[in-house]
Amino acid sequence: MTLAALIRKGGLEECATATHATLATLREHVAACVATVATVAVARPIKWDQESFDERAGIIQANGVPKEWAEGFALLCTMERPAAFTPERWRQLVDDGGYFLDAWGRQAAALGWKAEDVFGVCPDAPEWRYDGMGLVPCLKGRRIVAVTKDTARLDCGDGAYLTFYRKNQSSETAALWRSEQQITAEK
Repeated sequence: MTLAALIRKGGLEECATATHATLATLREHVAACVATVATVAVARPIKWDQESFDERAGIIQANGVPKEWAEGFALLCTMERPAAFTPERWRQLVDDGGYFLDAWGRQAAALGWKAEDVFGVCPDAPEWRYDGMGLVPCLKGRRIVAVTKDTARLDCGDGAYLTFYRKNQSSETAALWRSEQQITAEK
């Protein structure tokens, strides 16, 4: 069953604490409930009222995630896709953000990671400037196996791993939700 079909049938409504479902968590949902932080990724963002936004951000924050990250992720889930990203890439970014917050958000925050370290992009070239890219935009569907004060280890499959090094982000780097207006125009 597709995600859209499950949503139409109301299959996700029984999980009141769920804010995000990826294809992986969708499979798990059939037998259990989806992850606690991540939003149902839909092709077109839903315009939510302030109460819904506050509720979503509160659910995410209750998982031990900083308020700035929780509110930022809630905004990512509802904002229009910036033109610099393809629809598929934007859905992957939102999925990766939900996965990260669910699995590693609390630990990364406790280790001193900042919003730009996790969700940062260079507004001038968000898909191409890796020097300003945070962890979530670099995930591209890969799963994290460890997070330290300065690194995250990503599983690339077949026994290969990639180490993401936390950078001293420049003033040109902004969290995805802060750079929304800056990255909406095609460059």
